[in-house]
Amino acid sequence: MGLLDRAKQSVEKARDISLDLVSDENLANMIIVACTKQDNVNEALKTKGSIYRIHGIDLEMGIPPKIVYAIRREFDEQLE
Repeated sequence: MGLLDRAKQSVEKARDISLDLVSDENLANMIIVACTKQDNVNEALKTKGSIYRIHGIDLEMGIPPKIVYAIRREFDEQLE
């Protein structure tokens, strides 16, 4: 077995392990928590008069799983 074959086998094994660690139930809970956090932070930003909002969420299913928030500047519709 060559080096590339071993690397491919290792990557496939790691992928299978990461999929087993995050069940459908856990993934659903992660999504709910991430979206709730987005709503709460956006409300706090609005209350503080900030022009920034979280507009997107990326979930990276790796070891460990990761949540990444994308932030966007809000524009006044009258200025556009």
